[in-house]
Amino acid sequence: MSWYRRAAEAGIAPAQYNLGSMHLKGQGVPQHYTTAAKWYQRAANANHASAQFNLGLMYDKGLGVPQDDNAAFRWIRRAARAGVVEAQYELGMMFRNSNSHDVPEIATNAFRWFRRAAAQGHVDSQHNLGFLYSNGKGVPQDFITAHMWYSLAASKGNDLAAEDRAIIASQMSPAEIERAQARAAQCLASDYQDCGG
Repeated sequence: MSWYRRAAEAGIAPAQYNLGSMHLKGQGVPQHYTTAAKWYQRAANANHASAQFNLGLMYDKGLGVPQDDNAAFRWIRRAARAGVVEAQYELGMMFRNSNSHDVPEIATNAFRWFRRAAAQGHVDSQHNLGFLYSNGKGVPQDFITAHMWYSLAASKGNDLAAEDRAIIASQMSPAEIERAQARAAQCLASDYQDCGG
């Protein structure tokens, strides 16, 4: 602990992040959200992407800092832009759950962030892409592509995706289901890079 603290106080961002995580979880130190937020803030200011994400979540929930939707959004967006897959998913959820969810640009942003996370194998993002395609939110309605994303998420144990896939499959022809299955296999074989949607 003393080495982490020394390194953190010397301005080493990974040590600041680790010290923040220790205080957040109460690992080796008493759990203290305000102290966790302080160390995450320092690391986040030094462009530590995971610290930016965790700080954003703390602002979102009001843990150790005042609850602030704008600060949460800003920090989570910075982490998402830096490639943190969980931040990309969380940002997609922020857009999807926005009070302005019927505004096309909002749904398009949800799609964009879910797609980035899905390309890294994020199961819940794959499920959400299926939802967006099946409902025509941010993208044209496309049951074949929705079925593909639901299948990919279901293959990793997402039971809700399996249920949603069954619902849209009841509205599809056998040929459409076969095309969706072929696209899912192609997407998986390409490590989520050639998914056609």
